[in-house]
Amino acid sequence: MMNESNAEEMIDPRVAEREKMESELKKLNENMEKLSKQVDEIQEELDKKNKPDKLGWDDVVQYGIGNIANFSLGQYISATIIVSTFAVIGAIAVDLVK
Repeated sequence: MMNESNAEEMIDPRVAEREKMESELKKLNENMEKLSKQVDEIQEELDKKNKPDKLGWDDVVQYGIGNIANFSLGQYISATIIVSTFAVIGAIAVDLVK
């Protein structure tokens, strides 16, 4: 049965779709604002933590460099594939030059 609330939807179904998209967009914007605030708070904490100490030492330089070599399993496998691919390409290039 048609009433005023669904009459507009029956005339133009795009109205309901637009309203749904607007509400989803509003929710996404709210979530984005929350995430942005959290990122800002984390960045402030990191900035405080990474400030040089009284002697001027920068803890990022002292302790952050050791994290470069800590690969996860996925990163290790990806790096292995990339290095292997370039090795094969290099071998093919050497064979072509000969």
